[in-house]
Amino acid sequence: MTAKAVARTTAQAVVRPSRPAHFVNTMKTIVSLFLLLAFASVVVAAEDARQSREDDVREAVFRWQIAQHDSGQQIEPRIFFLQVGEKDGDPTDEFIKRFADIKPPVQKGSECRVSVSTGALDKKTGKRGLIFRVRSIVWKSDTEVEVKGGYYEGGRSASGNTYTLKKEKEKWKVTNDKMDWIS
Repeated sequence: MTAKAVARTTAQAVVRPSRPAHFVNTMKTIVSLFLLLAFASVVVAAEDARQSREDDVREAVFRWQIAQHDSGQQIEPRIFFLQVGEKDGDPTDEFIKRFADIKPPVQKGSECRVSVSTGALDKKTGKRGLIFRVRSIVWKSDTEVEVKGGYYEGGRSASGNTYTLKKEKEKWKVTNDKMDWIS
């Protein structure tokens, strides 16, 4: 290639029109939005998986509580009410369906009224019930958790417990039930 040809090629390369700035900015925005959406979908999937795992833990604790309950007032409950979280919220409808095999029936905590003297009563029927709570879950590892919870039957029949659970053969099992307080 001659010096003249090199100069012409170099001049062409320098003079070649570049893409407009607005096109480059638009492409950067599109790529940024795509990456943000991809990250958000990963976060949502991880949150769904964690929620499902925590529901499995809650179910194991509630089943333990139901099986182990011993009425301090010596009155057999006709309904079990479930509460979750630090503010005693309701579990989801899907979660309640996990207990279709339990008798007496299992309902959401909001379906009862509570007083110190009468305890937990079904709002519709007035039947006496027992409230079970799972307040918090602390993950010690992928196969071990510590859960705060307890029950409430009335002013003189309630407890706060710490449950230790281990995952064995894909199922959560209560391995320790420590009573923190009782009334």
